[in-house]
Amino acid sequence: MKEDFSQALVEFTKNESANRMIVNSFKEIIPPTASWISFLAKVLIAIVISFYIFHSRNSIEIMYYTFTTIFTVQLTIFSVALTVFSIIFVFFDDKKIKDFAKHSATKKNITFLNRIANFYQSVLFLYAVNLILTGFLAFIVTILDSYFIWVKLQHVNLWIIFVLLVLYFLFVISVFYEIKSLIYNTVQIFRIGVLIRLNNYIKSEEI
Repeated sequence: MKEDFSQALVEFTKNESANRMIVNSFKEIIPPTASWISFLAKVLIAIVISFYIFHSRNSIEIMYYTFTTIFTVQLTIFSVALTVFSIIFVFFDDKKIKDFAKHSATKKNITFLNRIANFYQSVLFLYAVNLILTGFLAFIVTILDSYFIWVKLQHVNLWIIFVLLVLYFLFVISVFYEIKSLIYNTVQIFRIGVLIRLNNYIKSEEI
């Protein structure tokens, strides 16, 4: 029986720092080879949004409105993701933990239990980083006078500001896009759970 859970024990006894978990969470938004079209679409959207803000007369006001709106939406999604994670944790009784620990994840040499734990952990950290970054930017725009900011920016290469805006919106869009994976993995947990129950029911009927 111990052999069934040996891999899961190795996976869950690894002690990772919060910083390492944050770094690993960014792997969720790094595009695989098959998703470069999706990545280029995100880049294009980020460039269009940044270009609009960059060339607007009231760009500072638009930036503040954009940051605060994104922060509100992100906070809502983060709350939902945290709630889903909590519900799934309650859903994992001793029997399901045993069954999921023995079930291997597709195309990965890790257990299904570890894959799910890593995914939700990464999503929560990504949204936390996104919230902190967006909140910080909204705070900076709020406390500084618009004219003061504009005067200071004249001494900076404005293309640097534009590139930073593109990178920020690319990150935001990529994190928002993880909602798809959040829904997919939640559905997968439900389907695997049903499959395990059916297999257990068939085995009990055969006995």
